[in-house]
Amino acid sequence: MSAIGGIFDISGGEIEFSSLNRMRIAMSMRGRKRSSAYLGGNVGIIRNSSSPEAFSENEDAQPAIFERGGHSFSLAMDSELLFSSAVFEGYRVSGVDFLGALGGGFALALYDGERRMLLLARDKKGKKPLFYRIYKGQVYFASEVKGLTAAIGGSLSVSREMLSLHLCAPFGVYRATNILPDISEVLPGECILFTELGMSRFRYRERAKGSASRSFGKRERVFAPHPQFNAHELRDLLSSALIAFDYPQFDCDMLGLCRLFYEAEQRGEQRVLFEDRARRKSLSYAEEREDRLGALYQIEAIGRIAREDNRADPEALFRMRERLVSMILALDGRQTAFLSDILGERKLDFLMRRFERGSDEKKKDTESEIRILGMLYQTVMWAESRELVIKSTGDTLLQSALSTI
Repeated sequence: MSAIGGIFDISGGEIEFSSLNRMRIAMSMRGRKRSSAYLGGNVGIIRNSSSPEAFSENEDAQPAIFERGGHSFSLAMDSELLFSSAVFEGYRVSGVDFLGALGGGFALALYDGERRMLLLARDKKGKKPLFYRIYKGQVYFASEVKGLTAAIGGSLSVSREMLSLHLCAPFGVYRATNILPDISEVLPGECILFTELGMSRFRYRERAKGSASRSFGKRERVFAPHPQFNAHELRDLLSSALIAFDYPQFDCDMLGLCRLFYEAEQRGEQRVLFEDRARRKSLSYAEEREDRLGALYQIEAIGRIAREDNRADPEALFRMRERLVSMILALDGRQTAFLSDILGERKLDFLMRRFERGSDEKKKDTESEIRILGMLYQTVMWAESRELVIKSTGDTLLQSALSTI
């Protein structure tokens, strides 16, 4: 697992290393073993890495610095499949068309000193995340939202309307950039170019198949069950999911996956192949969850579409639901007031009465309620661990500065 990030001053101003360092520290989850940085004039790039030892042969020194014709180029990638030298030579030969020939999951940042241009790109499936923000004439980019906020500083703006919709919507419908209006995302299969003349974004074309791929040995396919959770463990697992995602994100299989990856990490395993029901509903959500939880537990998580005969235990789901209900009911008045401000008093009251009455027998309803309950609790935790400015149609309505990270 790795993380990339950096700052590009469009007008040519110098970059402060302290901002880069704050970004690096904030993204330590995605790179616990080593980190490196490049700082040159109006651009600074960092990379954290904690790839499993089994893939160390695919690791090379990054950010990689290349000199051609008296001009410098800097490249950093979040990928276990690609060598920086091969990517750089592809760029020199084919320009941005080289992106179509890359295989596997990747996110990359390349600074072309000859053209004074920053290039950001992601793989077609969106396996590797990459966010950016243009702030005071500088382009900030990072693998995690928390990397951007740490480097820029100040409050984190949140759309109250979008957060409210996100809490009750099916998973995979809304993403971090919907909820955080100041943050933008490099879309899957997209390339963005920044120069002193402005910004250009486009989807690159994928070339014919034949790119590098990794082969794996035989492994057991694991379906994450829904075991009995005690209240203390439930809170820890909810916290884990929230730390991984930067914003409230949850589904009823998340806790089972957290336990599965945690136990695999304790056993020293480097990868887990599991059957994921979420891939039938939202591939983009499943890919994002796979990457984030894998980075959190330092496990290469590889999800496959679950077999039809894998069903969640209705009794285990109902027990999980009851524990989540008890945790929501235990919130104090200040915390429930925050939820009421987000959702609206009528909607929150409706949800609470629905949960107190008990779920229907249908498994689908139970899973939906588990997701909503988990995300309600995560929203309170999220608000208490960050400095938030809740916005409605661009106007600040509520500032919660209970504590800051």
